[in-house]
Amino acid sequence: MSRMARNPLVSGDFISGHTRIVMVSVAVVLLGIGILAAVQIAQSVTACKREAASSVGAALLRLQPFVAGTLNHVTGMRMRAEEVLASGSPDDPLWGAFVPVPGGRFALDQLPVGVGPTTTGNCTGLGDPAAFTPEQRRTVAAGLALNPLFRMAKANLPEAAWAYLTTPWCIHIHPWRPSKDYAFWTDSALLSQEFFTGAMPERNPGRTVFWTAAYVDGAGLGLMVTCAAPVYAPLSANPASAAPTDHARFVGSVALDVTLDGLNKLLSGIVGDGARLLLIDPGGQALAGPGLISSKDPVIHTLDQLVPAGTKLAMGDLAELPEGLAVTWDGSLVVRSSVPGTSWQLVLMEPINRVVMRAAGDVLPWLVLVLAIVIAALAAAAVLIRREFVQPAQALVTRISGLSGGDPAGDGASDVVPGTWRPWFAKVGDAFAAKRDLLEHLKQAKSSLEAQVAARTSELSAKSEELSQKNGELEQALDELKAVQSSLIEREKLASMGIMVAGLAHEINTPMGVAMTAASHLADAARRFAAACASGQLMRSQVERFVAESAESARLVESNLARAAQLVRSFKRVSADQARAERQDIDVAAYVREVLTSLAAMTAHHPHRFLVDSSGPVQATTWPGAIAQVVTSLVENALVHAFPADWTGDKRSSTWSSIDPAEPPSASSRPTGTVVFKIERRSDRVWITYRDNGVGMSEEVRSHIFEPFFTTRRGSGGTGLGLYVAYTVVTGTLGGAITCASRVGGGTTITINLPAEASISLTPAKPVPRIKGPSNADSSPKT
Repeated sequence: MSRMARNPLVSGDFISGHTRIVMVSVAVVLLGIGILAAVQIAQSVTACKREAASSVGAALLRLQPFVAGTLNHVTGMRMRAEEVLASGSPDDPLWGAFVPVPGGRFALDQLPVGVGPTTTGNCTGLGDPAAFTPEQRRTVAAGLALNPLFRMAKANLPEAAWAYLTTPWCIHIHPWRPSKDYAFWTDSALLSQEFFTGAMPERNPGRTVFWTAAYVDGAGLGLMVTCAAPVYAPLSANPASAAPTDHARFVGSVALDVTLDGLNKLLSGIVGDGARLLLIDPGGQALAGPGLISSKDPVIHTLDQLVPAGTKLAMGDLAELPEGLAVTWDGSLVVRSSVPGTSWQLVLMEPINRVVMRAAGDVLPWLVLVLAIVIAALAAAAVLIRREFVQPAQALVTRISGLSGGDPAGDGASDVVPGTWRPWFAKVGDAFAAKRDLLEHLKQAKSSLEAQVAARTSELSAKSEELSQKNGELEQALDELKAVQSSLIEREKLASMGIMVAGLAHEINTPMGVAMTAASHLADAARRFAAACASGQLMRSQVERFVAESAESARLVESNLARAAQLVRSFKRVSADQARAERQDIDVAAYVREVLTSLAAMTAHHPHRFLVDSSGPVQATTWPGAIAQVVTSLVENALVHAFPADWTGDKRSSTWSSIDPAEPPSASSRPTGTVVFKIERRSDRVWITYRDNGVGMSEEVRSHIFEPFFTTRRGSGGTGLGLYVAYTVVTGTLGGAITCASRVGGGTTITINLPAEASISLTPAKPVPRIKGPSNADSSPKT
């Protein structure tokens, strides 16, 4: 056994892989051939459907001349009969040939010399020709006058069996047959046949040509069908002067018969074996079906008896089938088409499995040939591939295996390799030599890299310890900064409270001083009045002056003490609310007015107006102390930043003058600014909109205003915590949101959106965002 055969890489998996490829290729090719065969069979089935529709068309082409010829001949016979009935009795050499027959009847049983059975018909009926009435003579004359038309119909329509004129008392039938074959009686079955009853006025008031159903011929020709037309005679006593419109007396019918075999002859040879071509009348009777029915059949077959096995097709189903198109119906291929000039249906049926088998039979020879060619080609390709590719590849794998095992010769096996593969073997040897060199180099590089990694790891460990130490120091510094920040915020709040206290003291001092002055003046007046009373020289004018001075002094004392009491009440409520953290039900608009009143000491030295705009009470359950802190921060910020000392005033027209101020403006030569707090309730939210007509701010400043320690007046005493305090209170304690819009020279709008039902627990403030977006001071808050 060779080394190649012993190598598991080439003796097992490699060969089996090649075999799988060949088998998969064969399967793919066979699948493709199968798909192609299915497509060909489907196309062949489609062609069979077109062929079936064409067959029905061909059958129509055969039937139409017969149907049209029959209708024309029957119409011509009726016209000739009515013409004779209207014009009188023409001379005919056959008048003398009528003979009596037993039973009170007459017949034309003995033909004159020179007259054959194919040139005339037999006329038989009731009565004696010698005693005929004029109407009877004209009726018989009409039958004799139809002989040439009967002969012409037989000549033009070979399928026709009988042509005849039937009346209630006689019949004229062509070709000639002895009367014993169809004797006419008063109760003759002829008068009950559809070719006569269908012509009667009550059945056919329109006097149209019609086709009968199939019936058994009384003259022995078997099953047949008839085309008939009613015949009428004039009512006028003078037939020669009668107009065609006077034909109102029913005489009988003219008819032309065709046997079912005659119709079969018309349809024979159109379809092949397995297909059924049927001619069906409206009652479902089969009038023709080559190979299926015959005139000699004892019964009349119907459509449901002649459909292929397993298929159900009734007369009602035919109406659902398209005209002239092949369709699949209950396992059969069906084509239906109406026959013009009749109420018949031409129906072709063939089991669909026979159609498929026939289509497959057309494709099978071609399929077998293609399959044989493909299999031969695959076999030749497999042999060629094995010799030119598989065996050299096996040898190459053996060489690679040997080189991998350290054999520089590569385990031999190169003697079976074609010349075209030898360069590949050389390249494989070179590749493995390069691989050995590379592995040696990698080993050296690995040793060097391990040493570098160890040194770098030691260095990184030292750096990591140093970074951990610095990180701890930074965290400690951050905690200290947070503590300082909290302390500064509290100091800012206490500073605001201090300013309020100082302002309150100043504000109370004024009304208290006025009250003290008024009280001192009242005391002096009382002393003077007492002295006058004691001296006994009290005059009326002194009394009146004392009363007036007392009243004025009391009024001044009362009004100034009331002013002081109001200041104390406002300060007391605001300071108490700031000191205690409790939710309360408040009117936010009224509460903001009280806060502005308590800040009168802060705003009194400025000419600016602080207004509250509200359409009515705005009830909310919230933290009033927090609202006071926010309003205080906004007022302080307005006095310092919105209306600086160098502010020259707002040149825009203002609509704020109609709003009642919380405090009347102070008289001053400085321009008067306006701050409006608009309070409103929207659904379950309270909106506090602060607006001023001050200097405004740039976009850069606006984007930082809620950040802690950011101020544009740090050198002038600003801490940068005023609006930061407002932000933390709104987003934390009050659970709301605050936004700012401003532009330089256009004032500032700060919108505060609070829940009308504040949370019971205090929540931490949200992180301060970098404010982005439009800075239009006139923008309104969006709900």
